[in-house]
Amino acid sequence: MKKTVLFALICMLNLSYLVGQEEATFIKARFDGNINKFFASRIKIPIELTENYIEGNTVISFKVSQNGEISSVVVDENSHVSIAEQALSILKSTEGRWRPTQVNNEPIDFVYKIVINNKVYSGAPPAKSESIVLKEKAEKRIEKEQYDKALRYINKAIKLEPYNTQYYKMRSQIYALLNKPKESEADRLKAMRYEKEIMAIVKVASWKTVTTKRIA
Repeated sequence: MKKTVLFALICMLNLSYLVGQEEATFIKARFDGNINKFFASRIKIPIELTENYIEGNTVISFKVSQNGEISSVVVDENSHVSIAEQALSILKSTEGRWRPTQVNNEPIDFVYKIVINNKVYSGAPPAKSESIVLKEKAEKRIEKEQYDKALRYINKAIKLEPYNTQYYKMRSQIYALLNKPKESEADRLKAMRYEKEIMAIVKVASWKTVTTKRIA
């Protein structure tokens, strides 16, 4: 119970830094290496996930303390228990390789998220993901001043990738064009919060080999 309350308080501190100190100099905690590659090279997709088309997001929250130590690790969301277990193990192996977050040159405690997006395809992955195609369609609708249609496309993109800050920025723009200032501001703040809180979005993909049987 105490750990849960403490974690909630840290998240509240996150929010105060993000909303109340937008002009402050914020420097994310830094990992000694490429955190995306570190996770992507170590996540192994079990064959049963591919066979059964099990996909989705696994989200791990963790605090990087002002001393660069990791604590308060929580699984916020998981597409499958095996992915979550691997993510926790990989995160644990990063201990001792972090530099703390800084606000106005002062180290602080801050809670981050690592998102692992597991996608399963029936064949080789396409050159462009479905969400990117939807984003490009939204951009074309904006150019044509078809804002309602643009909103529908970007909503679909956000449903596919709910942690992509660029999509929230675009939706904020569309809401502004639709004269919906409250919705526009909400998305602007969400994009700002995600830019600071999300340490990495790791995309891993698996696919089935499609074979055709020739009938004589």
